[in-house]
Amino acid sequence: MKQLVYGGILMITGMLGVIAAILALSASIADNASIMFLIAFAGIILFAIMAFLGYYEHVRPAMKDKDSE
Repeated sequence: MKQLVYGGILMITGMLGVIAAILALSASIADNASIMFLIAFAGIILFAIMAFLGYYEHVRPAMKDKDSE
């Protein structure tokens, strides 16, 4: 159960981070700020990895254990 909760928190945080980074990316494009663009683009990639690993490393194995019972 702990794995499901922890994985769910990682997935939610990752998706909220992706949304925030996309908003920052659009603001940087509107302001023509290249450094903010690079930071926002890196944020999108890192938060997407975090959401994926939350599912792949925590939720999926916990659900697989639950299915076998």
